[in-house]
Amino acid sequence: MKNGFSLLGAVAALSLMLTPAVAEEGENVTALTADSLAQFLDAEDISYTLEADDVGDPKFSIDYYGIEFKVFYYGCRDNVDCDAIQFYSGYDLNGGMRLSKINTWNTENRFSRAYISDEGSVWIEHDVLLGQHGLHPDDFAQTIGAWAGVLKEFEEFIGW
Repeated sequence: MKNGFSLLGAVAALSLMLTPAVAEEGENVTALTADSLAQFLDAEDISYTLEADDVGDPKFSIDYYGIEFKVFYYGCRDNVDCDAIQFYSGYDLNGGMRLSKINTWNTENRFSRAYISDEGSVWIEHDVLLGQHGLHPDDFAQTIGAWAGVLKEFEEFIGW
């Protein structure tokens, strides 16, 4: 019986030794203030400018490794305590775009929506609900990376 306990102890000790150390992680990315997204972008060395939109809510203009888009804040109270953001990009097209083509995009793509303005320009957007607790930085990095991929596909789709 004594050997059984020492074997169990050895297995437990080995298990602890093989468990990778978890590095201290960054704060979740939230929409509560613009500082949260700014800190994430700074940590990732992503270029941006921050300003206010027409109602005073935060608005980012981002250059994500050569892919440019905007981030708008929604669900804000007094221009802070927001609960969602929206990735957005717009394109002025000479000659416009057929509604059937945009409908094809919207039918075939799950996370983004595209629209045509009365003037014929098109835009694409993607909402991200962050709530009170936000997204882990790794999950947010995956989200923003996926959005950048969608923009590349959309620009090819519209012949940009």
